[in-house]
Amino acid sequence: GCDDGSELRSRREDEVLVNPTTPPSFVSGFLFLLLNHCGTKALQAIFTSELEVETIASETSALQVLKFKKTIQPCCMSDTYVLSIHFELGQQYPRSAPYCEVLCDGLRRAEREELSKTSKHLVEQFAGRECVFELVQEIEAKASTLLLESPSHSHEAAVEESETREQCLIQLDHMRDICLQAKLIRLRSGIEMRLTGDSLL
Repeated sequence: GCDDGSELRSRREDEVLVNPTTPPSFVSGFLFLLLNHCGTKALQAIFTSELEVETIASETSALQVLKFKKTIQPCCMSDTYVLSIHFELGQQYPRSAPYCEVLCDGLRRAEREELSKTSKHLVEQFAGRECVFELVQEIEAKASTLLLESPSHSHEAAVEESETREQCLIQLDHMRDICLQAKLIRLRSGIEMRLTGDSLL
């Protein structure tokens, strides 16, 4: 339930909807905020401190601004990144698509442009219905994918993914394999090698 919305309706219904001097644009804006009230409360309950809501209303228009700031950590990566998503819901929402702006640190310019392009495409796909929750999920998934595929992070992800390192035991004849032994000692890789042989004792 949404008790706050019910109280708001009962407190303002007569004043706004019955008063013949109330401008139609104000009625439209009031109804928009009233209908969106429960949906906004639900989003705040889900995202808590990750969501900031701002309501802008006047006699001629009403606008809801939703500012998401999420900390994301793509799979197999040790670093975290901040994803910011800015929505503006106009009075025609959800019939008309919301304005959406996205920013994610850790991405290069081309990757940021791809994330923005994908976000706009998603907004167009979801136009006509309440879609903020789904858009946040889809945009977050796309940002994580771009971070994983970015050349600046792909090596780090590969190293993190192979935390379990193989161990192998190589027995060397120090009289015959001295050159091979020297090469193995200088080898730097993800494989931990324990070398045994008379020359190492």
